[in-house]
Amino acid sequence: MPTNWPVVGMLPGLIRNAHRVHEFATDILVETNGTFELHGPVLANLNMLRPILDAFAEQDTLFDLQDIFQRFTFDAISKLLLDHDPKSLSIGLPHVPCEKAFNDTVDALLYRHLLPESCWKLQKWLQIGREKKLIQAWEAFDQFLYPCISRKQEELLHKSTIKDEEFTFLNAYIKMYNQWKDGDLGTLQTFLRDTFLSLMLAGRDTTSAALTWFFWLLAKNSLVEKRIREEIQQQLNLKQDEDLNFFSIQETRKLVYLHGALCETLRLFPSVAIEHKLPHDFDILPSGHHVSPNTRVVLSLYTMGRMESIWGEDCLEFKPERWISKRGGIKHEPSFKFSAFNAGPRTCIGKEMAFIQMKIVAATIIHNYHIQLGEDQIISPSASIIIQMKHGLKCEYERTNPQLKQVPSAHFQEIWWKSSSVPTNWPLVGMLPGLIRNVHRVHEFATDVLVETKGTFEFHGPVLANLNMLATSDPANIHHILSKNFSNYPKGVEFRKIFDILGNGIFNVDYELWEIHRKTTMSLMSHAKFQTFLERNMWDIFENGLRPILDTFAEQDTLFDLQDIFQRFTFDAISKLLLDYDPKSLSIDLPHVPCEKAFNDVVDALMYRHILPEGCWKLQKWLRIGKEKQLIQAWEAFDQFLYPCISRKQEELMQKSTIKEEEFTFLNAYIKMYNQWKDGDLGTLQTFLRDTFLNLMFAGRDTTSAALTWFFWLLAKNPLVEKRIREEIQQQLHLKEDENLKCFNIEETRKLVYLHGALCETLRFFPSVAIEHKLPLEFDILPSGHHVSPNMRVVLLFYTMGRMESIWGNDCLEFKPERWISERGGIKHEPSFKFPAFNAGPRTCIGKEMAFIQMKIVAATIIYNYHIKLGEDQIILPNSSVIIQMKHGLKVRLVKRVPLMSN
Repeated sequence: MPTNWPVVGMLPGLIRNAHRVHEFATDILVETNGTFELHGPVLANLNMLRPILDAFAEQDTLFDLQDIFQRFTFDAISKLLLDHDPKSLSIGLPHVPCEKAFNDTVDALLYRHLLPESCWKLQKWLQIGREKKLIQAWEAFDQFLYPCISRKQEELLHKSTIKDEEFTFLNAYIKMYNQWKDGDLGTLQTFLRDTFLSLMLAGRDTTSAALTWFFWLLAKNSLVEKRIREEIQQQLNLKQDEDLNFFSIQETRKLVYLHGALCETLRLFPSVAIEHKLPHDFDILPSGHHVSPNTRVVLSLYTMGRMESIWGEDCLEFKPERWISKRGGIKHEPSFKFSAFNAGPRTCIGKEMAFIQMKIVAATIIHNYHIQLGEDQIISPSASIIIQMKHGLKCEYERTNPQLKQVPSAHFQEIWWKSSSVPTNWPLVGMLPGLIRNVHRVHEFATDVLVETKGTFEFHGPVLANLNMLATSDPANIHHILSKNFSNYPKGVEFRKIFDILGNGIFNVDYELWEIHRKTTMSLMSHAKFQTFLERNMWDIFENGLRPILDTFAEQDTLFDLQDIFQRFTFDAISKLLLDYDPKSLSIDLPHVPCEKAFNDVVDALMYRHILPEGCWKLQKWLRIGKEKQLIQAWEAFDQFLYPCISRKQEELMQKSTIKEEEFTFLNAYIKMYNQWKDGDLGTLQTFLRDTFLNLMFAGRDTTSAALTWFFWLLAKNPLVEKRIREEIQQQLHLKEDENLKCFNIEETRKLVYLHGALCETLRFFPSVAIEHKLPLEFDILPSGHHVSPNMRVVLLFYTMGRMESIWGNDCLEFKPERWISERGGIKHEPSFKFPAFNAGPRTCIGKEMAFIQMKIVAATIIYNYHIKLGEDQIILPNSSVIIQMKHGLKVRLVKRVPLMSN
């Protein structure tokens, strides 16, 4: 019995025995007749199992049986729930982070039961000890589950018909999510992650632990193993040398003694060792102990199986016979005596399925193999909430039958738990640790938080770091900030610091300079000859750049990165349009063009400037390390590309005696604007033109290429949409199925309404510009009721808006171009504060029409002439940057439908 010390209570004794916590609890509870008050401080399937076991049997290899069962149950539950086999149970026994993360999790969770909350929370904040492992485990779970869930959702989206046996789990839990009224489940993605992780914890750890202890007890009790093997032969009418693939459920129901042996295993080693409760009100237990709302009540299920008062004098003996009734059936024991599957309303609903799985695996292995334990190994339970073997179970197999084949996986018990997406607000450092921990999935993280917090969330940064911000995706707030109270929310000094690379360009300035920029650019785009100029430019880049590339890839059946191709295409197109210079990055050999690649480094680094305190990224900039080093190199690449182009255009302008209207339009217009600006704070003409063209190139290269990439991915996932677009092209433009076509023009693409709707739907899911941030000039109260001050950064999250049921309805995660088609067959208008893909209010993108022209010409021409096939086994995720690009690109193959011929 631990000493109850002043101040610290019995905690020292508990910590001293933490390595043997279950035996320690048993010693105390036996001594105290079953109840003790601890005083704290005042302050998959067997397809892969068969070759593994065969290999070990043939090689006479010593191996860890517990590890094999953990891999087996992990693969089985992953395949069952997610239709994905992670293949952790392969001959090489590969390291699979998610599979191993379960061990770290159950280990750390027990220590949370033992330590004061402040202790483990401090460890969590410092990212040390078991809490560090738990954080790493969390990341491993997310990196495994989110892509699996997304893939299943994508499959569901483009399935025209769904068989009853398909997607059972996904459909069931999506339906549950939609029926839940309180709205406190987070996003659908987060809810599915939580649900499947809970089921995986149940399906992987409890079953694998029980099977491991069962085979150890069997090896220690050879007569029990002999009797089970005889039962299998007698009940199933098998011969000793008869081969068997696997046993069926009906067959294992006849194996009563095996069932009793498994019950006896779970009596001695219940998979879930402890349960803890916190009473709502004061209560008196039947033992006479008083409990209060401040008393944690810990139920030690491990101890119960070792108490003479419950199981008699032979409680420490392994006796399957105690579970056999006089009539030869299984003897029922009340759940409050045998609580391996919990008791009362929370009795495990997967109990029968667990027995099915264990009996099929156990019977098949026992019939085909004989287990021999490795020598000189210490067998003891781990100090965790799941009773696993601390050092594993080393053993050898010898084969009794020549083959062992498939054992079907089974359904597992459910454990419900919910983890909030909202980051903890720690002293001094605020919520920054939670943000940094999720920086690799910042857009999904923001979506999880904002769905949970009804669309608006106040983020608290570290003390003195000036990183407090209000994140919102509430359409009413968006409308208020971008339109109704526009004058109070300029870009501001903070924005100019972060986006300093853009200089005095249109995206970076406010007030009069912004108005002049906007007026000048609008006058250019509304010029009578602009669309002709744009169309000619598009055709030129398509004919000389994109067409030869696509033809080559199609003829060679080559896997290539479509995102890279679109980025090169839009870079060449915007360079040709603005500077009358084709950098030819879109050439057959795909040359490295530093300026073209610099855009990717810039949008990546700028996102990190939003997340890190200003002092951190400024220090990195001074030291020229990390993302800031990439930004410096990108800046140099831009200057080395733009300044020579501008100088060359100026020289041509000076040498021209007459200038045609369509020539030098951009250069002339911005030189004229520069000369009219009175304040003289624009720097030299060269610098001003560099800033102006760089801003326009950002708009023309990144946003359009990102949208086109996501569009063709969604199209490949939704073949019916692709088919309907192709039919629309043929019908509206009166084309024959086998008619050759070079490129569509602007007037033709205006007739393609369904294509326009599909592009809008793409931009709803993946708005090219993911976030916008503002700094209010004065105190304000948003429509959501949140107060903002001049020192608070307001972040508008457009990516999140397209995934919110409150904005787009229950089908918000479905790709449905039809939502954009009106009853009359035209494009349905959605207000910009609901669909802000092109911003909203006075700063609505003036290039919106131009962007749709470019996207529709490219999309229609490619769809009509080619069919895109996605490369296999690629993970599609958005990158963590201000522009929503694909993190790993988009690998595809092209099939040419109709040979492209020059006009």
